[in-house]
Amino acid sequence: MSTLLEYLSVTDPSLDRTNVKTGSNSFNSDWEDLEGIEEWTDFIYENLIAMLGDVLARPYQQHEFDPPAPVQRSACCIINEPTVTAVLLKWNHTIVDCALELASKASATMPAISWTLGNHTGLCGETVLPDWAGIYSNMAFPPSNRVPGDTKVSGKWNTDQQHHTLHSKRDEFHKPLRQVVHYAKLFNTRYAYVISDKELVCIRRTVSEYEGIPLAANRLARISQPSATPSRRLDRLPQEPTTPSPRTDSSPPFRVMIPHAQSQRRDERYLTPERRTRVRQDSVVSTHSALSNMSLDSPDMLLPSPSIIRSSPSAYTDGGNLDVNEGNVQIAVVPWGESRPNHLTVNLALFWLHILAGCDINLQPSYPPLGKNLAVTYGMLSCVSFLRPPLLIVSSQDFALEYFVLK
Repeated sequence: MSTLLEYLSVTDPSLDRTNVKTGSNSFNSDWEDLEGIEEWTDFIYENLIAMLGDVLARPYQQHEFDPPAPVQRSACCIINEPTVTAVLLKWNHTIVDCALELASKASATMPAISWTLGNHTGLCGETVLPDWAGIYSNMAFPPSNRVPGDTKVSGKWNTDQQHHTLHSKRDEFHKPLRQVVHYAKLFNTRYAYVISDKELVCIRRTVSEYEGIPLAANRLARISQPSATPSRRLDRLPQEPTTPSPRTDSSPPFRVMIPHAQSQRRDERYLTPERRTRVRQDSVVSTHSALSNMSLDSPDMLLPSPSIIRSSPSAYTDGGNLDVNEGNVQIAVVPWGESRPNHLTVNLALFWLHILAGCDINLQPSYPPLGKNLAVTYGMLSCVSFLRPPLLIVSSQDFALEYFVLK
């Protein structure tokens, strides 16, 4: 007998990056600047267990798991994005999608969501879509993509680039984030991710309480012609019902990152959210990440969350509403091959992100903390008292996944 926690905690195969290609990432001017980046602080292992502990601890027979195809040594040699995708399809996709299916069958309150290729979704008239998609399993084609993702190779993109002294290198870090956030806007969803052979970056969008003209308002809307990247027209995009966003009387505060250049604008900084003026820069406003020391000299402040939460999902709604301003994007970084106890693996994080997207994708300025209370709101019961410690290397008698990593 084995559990989903054990199944999703098996260490990723070791990869050979000796021959990885370097260079710049693809980019399109439609991928707008991010308002700012901050750490997604509650996307951590402890909160995963608090939310989904009972589902992850449910025992299964060996034959109920879908074992991944053998990852041969040659397949572990990373060259470019297609070689990364090959590993993801053989290893991660097999495990995560099987776990999502088993979880949805185990509880009627769990969303029936699948991790699949981006081409399984659609935007009418578009030829370029995200590499990956999270879709409701029972939706007719083309289902909406609730959590778009894109594959990158570590030679071109990695989170270390945000520390680089060269501005061009820092730009390379932001390009894929802008790309997947653009996809998230097109599909009116809260979540997205970028995955490489080195790490997974999970993304959660927010809306801003600033007043002012959003970046999207300065762009001309396309009318009819398709382009090489997804257009902003969503009038033909089928909209799926979503679970109403949890609301409480005392929502947690959200953090507004104030750039250092504005530190002297005290009259603007301390206005209430309803009165503040939106100040924009040409690039990302600020970064607040556990992996970076950027913006440490930038003052920040906490503002109370609004009593009325906006319900419009993005600036690209069916009616072309551009009044909703993007807020900071929150990111959580999970390294490839994570083997420390009580830490998220790539597979655990992907599993959790899809479950969250299956429950609610509406945008808010801030969100209720991830954990047991949110699980109750979503109708899930959390029980952690009987959880066994996660097995980092599962025995061949119990669960022989180590057989599938041939070194």
